[in-house]
Amino acid sequence: TVGSVGGGGRYDNLINDLAGYQMPAVGFGIGFDRTVEAADQLGLIPLEGQGTRILVAVMSETDVAGSLEVAQQLRAAGISVEVYPAIDKLAKQFKLADQKQIPYVVVVGEQERAAQKVTLKTLASGAQTLLSLEECVEVIRKN
Repeated sequence: TVGSVGGGGRYDNLINDLAGYQMPAVGFGIGFDRTVEAADQLGLIPLEGQGTRILVAVMSETDVAGSLEVAQQLRAAGISVEVYPAIDKLAKQFKLADQKQIPYVVVVGEQERAAQKVTLKTLASGAQTLLSLEECVEVIRKN
């Protein structure tokens, strides 16, 4: 057990003792460490590794709308997604995903749009696969 995580009360006499006049007063305090410990015991703190699963790459101005649409569909499937915030080289986008420990990058470029597919890159292995969005969701859910 954690014990109490907060406390407080009335402090009318404290004002009188310190300032010399009567004034109604209340106060409280919360123990942050104990609150976090209690939240952890209740299972309210997410486990590590439940962060962003996919970074959706943005390769060009014409790819922005497609990337945002794919991100929206992935989120609707319950997958945590970030969209790269600028138009940059893929290597730089892969590097950001690696730094943020995001395990997958989805690329929605011209070729992918033409085939109505996405390229899923697994950063740990470097493997890239051309998949339908539904297949991509299945792969992410399995891993």
